[in-house]
Amino acid sequence: PKKKTAHKIFYISEREREQQEREEEKKISSEMSSTRYDRQMRLWGENGQKLLSSAKILVLDAGATSAEAAKNLILGGISQLTMCDSPKRMVEERDLGNNFMTSLSFEKGDEDEEDDDANDDALVLERTKRIKRGDMVCKHLKLLNRNVEVNFWEEDPREMIERFRRGEEDKEEDKEELRHHRLQDFDVILASQLDEPTMIKLDDICQKLGKKLLTLRSNGCFGTVKISGAKTHCVVEAKPENRKMDLRLSESGVFTELEEFAEKFEDLEAMDEQRFAHVPWAVLLLVAKKRFDEKQRQTLEDGDYEAQKQFKEFLKSMRRTKTELNFEEALENVRMAWQKPDVPENVSECFEKLPREFRSVAEEGDGVAMMETEKTLSSSDVVSITDVGASDVSTKLFWIFVAALEEFTKRNKKFLPLDAGALPDMTSTTDAFVGLQRVYLEKAQKDQREILRIVKETIVPNLKTTTRSNDNNSTSVSHGSKIVDVIEKDVDEKQLEEFCIKFCKNARDIRFVSFTSLADERDIWRWENKPEHEGKKAQVASFLAVDSPQRVCAYSYALLRASDAFEAKLCRKAGTYAPEEGVDNVVASSGTEKGKSMLFHRMTSDCAELRALVTKNLEAAMFQSFSTSTSPTKMDVAEKPPSDDADAVNDDGGNGSNNIKAAKAEEAGKFLERLAWEVVRSQGGEIHAVASVVGGVASQEAIKLITGQFVPSHGRVCVHLADGSSAVLP
Repeated sequence: PKKKTAHKIFYISEREREQQEREEEKKISSEMSSTRYDRQMRLWGENGQKLLSSAKILVLDAGATSAEAAKNLILGGISQLTMCDSPKRMVEERDLGNNFMTSLSFEKGDEDEEDDDANDDALVLERTKRIKRGDMVCKHLKLLNRNVEVNFWEEDPREMIERFRRGEEDKEEDKEELRHHRLQDFDVILASQLDEPTMIKLDDICQKLGKKLLTLRSNGCFGTVKISGAKTHCVVEAKPENRKMDLRLSESGVFTELEEFAEKFEDLEAMDEQRFAHVPWAVLLLVAKKRFDEKQRQTLEDGDYEAQKQFKEFLKSMRRTKTELNFEEALENVRMAWQKPDVPENVSECFEKLPREFRSVAEEGDGVAMMETEKTLSSSDVVSITDVGASDVSTKLFWIFVAALEEFTKRNKKFLPLDAGALPDMTSTTDAFVGLQRVYLEKAQKDQREILRIVKETIVPNLKTTTRSNDNNSTSVSHGSKIVDVIEKDVDEKQLEEFCIKFCKNARDIRFVSFTSLADERDIWRWENKPEHEGKKAQVASFLAVDSPQRVCAYSYALLRASDAFEAKLCRKAGTYAPEEGVDNVVASSGTEKGKSMLFHRMTSDCAELRALVTKNLEAAMFQSFSTSTSPTKMDVAEKPPSDDADAVNDDGGNGSNNIKAAKAEEAGKFLERLAWEVVRSQGGEIHAVASVVGGVASQEAIKLITGQFVPSHGRVCVHLADGSSAVLP
């Protein structure tokens, strides 16, 4: 018994020692992470890096494009990356040429004979071809960042999607590998090089799970990235390049504390030269307005140009010399003296999308106004409270504070909360600038407290109890109560205050982004006759127009969709031979006369088939209107109509107009043919340079979704590196 007790004591102490070592390693790793990710933390901050460090990413396919996206995310410092690829997909020679995450394997396998030379090129290549592509890519990815967990999910992505679509995830309990991989466990899903029908199935699954989906593809010189899955995304920290300043210098915006601070500088004549030249320009504008004619001062905000012009001249007359920099700054920013309060368009859109249950709270006591608002907003324009209830905590907080912000603007003459950090640099003494900064900081904190008070005293209590009077909808009440319960359970007082500070600081730049589902996008590009798609169909037509600089990307995406239909129809990629045809694609691509002849005939027929598939859906968009002026792209290099054709175009009897349209239609057809040849020539292959660009765009969009910072692309991002053009398609 004594020996057992001693052994037990030793075991406990050893376990404690190991736990202490793990805690120390975790602390050291945290300190090293701050140093390792220092440069990117300056971009999205400590909180953004914290969110990134806890993110779990699923990547479907282990090709060149997905490997580039995975590489960027791993270097960014995510928590875990799982790559799903077919176990039957081995490393091929083309992988060694376009995927930097693959390499020749010099490790001798069990199947190699002992007498063979390990460095023989043929044996090394054969040995490499026996390795699973996903396994090799994951091994190379692990070397990039040892703090990131990289896993290989051995299953064909198409089979996995079909299995999840049938709801068979929980039925495969006998397979341990499948039990440990569930789509619910991942924050963002990246799907690469999948055909359109398969991606639509995956999109439907992600919509039900509320997961963000990034689909990316590269085909020859063309690449595309699209966000879908969860239909909406809320952004608090949009971080625009140019932020509009709001210093409350107008007659309706100036507050008591700012007026009292400006009164300290009213006696400008008594100041010496040094102090006079260092009065902050914001204060100069307030002092000048107070001295300006009272009648004209009242018309400044009404847009009276003569009064504004006279105010500028009056400000100039207050100068002693022409060398005071503070007056130069005041003249440059003189418009702020009569800047009207406004709610930016992006904030107004958030108010319009606010769920009706929140809106009824914000407009409590004004039933008529609420009814008028509901009449003007259709159900499709408003976010459902069911969707808010199914979202994460940050999204729930977002809509609660949007409701509070709407109420705040009503109480404060359409002014938004002040951002203390928006005070620009000024020519000023240190004491004057610090004093002015303190005034704005105290006002910003006061606005934050008011927003938080509206949330606690108005929004949250009424979400628990308010029932819509028109239909007594108990479901809405239950969802509202659930939202509040989640907030009270998962968000403590400190976290609520921190979110309030962040929200108020960025109140002018908040965004609501909605994503088009892949099924709706398919209907748009098929030119389906649906009223809800008419606006986006008009956008597609403008992209396809002859004078559109983005038409290379628009036509290339249409051809990419056509290549999927081509492969589904003929069971082979455009420009290749199917196995049952008995023709070796390598031989057909060789430089022999026979190979050239075979390849030319195959490419010619496939090119015609692709053109037919594109025009089948988009003929109405391609030829419905033509502009008289064209802006040629880099792809427009040959086959222009002869100059004599221009003389044939005249205005006799309207024939000139018809001739112009016919010439434009012919030019559009030739343009489509040139791009179709590029698609056929690439044979669905991934070029590393294109894969690198597309993977970079995809990883960038994924980081936006994970951190909740910056505004993700709402459409389909397309790039064409041969033309050097890019576009965001609807």
